[in-house]
Amino acid sequence: MAAAAASHAAPAGQITCKAMVQWVKGGDLTEETIQVDPPKAGEVRVKIVASGVCHTDWSEPRSFPSSLTPEGSATPGFPVILGHEGGGIVESIGAGVTSVQVGDYVIPLYIPECRECENCLSQKTNLCSRTDETQSSGVLLDGTTRFSIVKGGKTVRILMFMGCSTFSEYTVLPEFALAKVSKKAPLEKVCLLGCGVTTGYGAVHNTMKVEAGSTAAVFGLGGVGLSVVMALKEAGCAKIIGVDTNPAKEAKARAFGITHFVNPKLIPEGDTLEGTVWQTNGNGLDYTFECIGNVKVMRAAVECLHEGWGKACVIGVAPPGAEVAIRPFQLVCGKSWTGSAFGGTRGRTQLPKYVNAYLEHRPPFVDDFVTVTLPHTDVNLAFHLMHEGKTLRSVVTFPHEGDAEVAEHRKAHHAKSAIIFLHGLGDKPESWQGSIEWLAGKASPNARAVCLAAPVKAITKNKGETMTAWCDVFEPWPLTPKSRDDIAGLEASVAIVHAEIDRLLAEGVPADRIIVGGFSQGAATATLATYSYGKRLGGCLNLSGWLPAPDHFLAPSRRSPANASTPLFWGHGLTDDVVHIDNQKVGAAAITAQLGAHVTAKQYAIGHDSNEAEFADIVEFVRHRLSGMPDLHH
Repeated sequence: MAAAAASHAAPAGQITCKAMVQWVKGGDLTEETIQVDPPKAGEVRVKIVASGVCHTDWSEPRSFPSSLTPEGSATPGFPVILGHEGGGIVESIGAGVTSVQVGDYVIPLYIPECRECENCLSQKTNLCSRTDETQSSGVLLDGTTRFSIVKGGKTVRILMFMGCSTFSEYTVLPEFALAKVSKKAPLEKVCLLGCGVTTGYGAVHNTMKVEAGSTAAVFGLGGVGLSVVMALKEAGCAKIIGVDTNPAKEAKARAFGITHFVNPKLIPEGDTLEGTVWQTNGNGLDYTFECIGNVKVMRAAVECLHEGWGKACVIGVAPPGAEVAIRPFQLVCGKSWTGSAFGGTRGRTQLPKYVNAYLEHRPPFVDDFVTVTLPHTDVNLAFHLMHEGKTLRSVVTFPHEGDAEVAEHRKAHHAKSAIIFLHGLGDKPESWQGSIEWLAGKASPNARAVCLAAPVKAITKNKGETMTAWCDVFEPWPLTPKSRDDIAGLEASVAIVHAEIDRLLAEGVPADRIIVGGFSQGAATATLATYSYGKRLGGCLNLSGWLPAPDHFLAPSRRSPANASTPLFWGHGLTDDVVHIDNQKVGAAAITAQLGAHVTAKQYAIGHDSNEAEFADIVEFVRHRLSGMPDLHH
């Protein structure tokens, strides 16, 4: 789809694009081809480049779906396009729109800022009331939606979500629900300011106005909780107590700024959460922040406050029908309780300032919250990673194939990455260059394909015939327990690979964005090079190879503990029972034990050729590894 010309302001016609659609309550999202109508008066059509995946995208449609049944559907509240934490580019504008123009970078606002309603004019709250009667129903101000899909020969309208619907390549919003931000901003990062990071960060600075030297506790150390911690540190808090039941979160939270950590599961019998947190400061706290949505914790957040002036802020959203109880004396003695939505932030006014601060390397540091960037089709995986506690935030991106504007943006902002690939015996780099370039392109816009050339060697099993080879091949062949390995040749070839890795690192390619792979003899060499290198790499591709002389190459004295966690994909026509380690047939479990790494090994058709299923798995592995996926156990 070609990019819109920068000078074009009038609405174009209906656009056909990709979107992730939820058809039933609690169901997985499915990729669909949808139609997006042009914007009407006062509206803007936005090309969504990226969207954060927030817990609200999972919980809200399960707890509070729209009661409206869209045209062509028989299910109230569905179908719907979720997502509300987006970053995009203005594609077209409706009549009367003046605050943005085509080509502007924008962040959609689930809490808009019309600057005309009573709430906006009061300057006492950020809770603009302009869309109160329509947003929860999943429609725009005129009571309709701009999304539709043709199913079974009939048109079905698709509802919006939180006024944003950023899990679509294109969406339409009112002009006053967009924050115009700097064009220098990486949309794949600043999209998080559309909800989670701003919610916690703003609660400290806007809602509570925390002073330097204060003491505070943060209940829940997920993305929102850590954004609270970040802001408390910026405010100059003397003591920041982090509270979470997951001990694995302590190290990350300390990096963000907590000074103390409390795990409620480890509180001695007879003690209480509120008492433990209260005592951590000696006489209660100045400020507390509840970032979970648990009514019992909300009460505890009040009870551990300092009497006379302590203030508690409720950020977490409780389940439907939940009620919170508190002893009135807690409030009579001077403690106060308030809530914060979107961090009390007026989006159109303040988000541009937050983005500018980020670009000047000041808080909010949104990069620290992006754990992994995935294609839009992996949004369900992003939900799983979120629930498993493996991500602070996943960001999904949208293809916009053929769109020069999006391609230029991604080239400017995506991290560098590379695939180093080693060909097989007697082959040459040119045989693989096109395929690896295609694979790199599928993974990341800034991924490079580096196909190395093996030296020419005399091959013993071929009676001294010379050919390209990473090592000599002795008899007997194919491999048997009596076969021996050319350790000297492999040492020299591993050194070639290590030198290439060093060169890429010097050019600014992060180690965890480098994959080393190969085919057959090249795969064996690539595996040795990966797991004998001194740093953890992004991944390793062993396609139809083996693992020669592991006791020599992978001895503890030669390995760094860091690279043991480098994931390995073992495949290309080899099933578990014909994988060789040191010329012995073994299964994937033995490889895992030998390398200390997680191995993705699947049952493909036996042979030296790949197949379509394997191509798809290889693409997924490479895409995930070059996006920084924390774990492949899914």
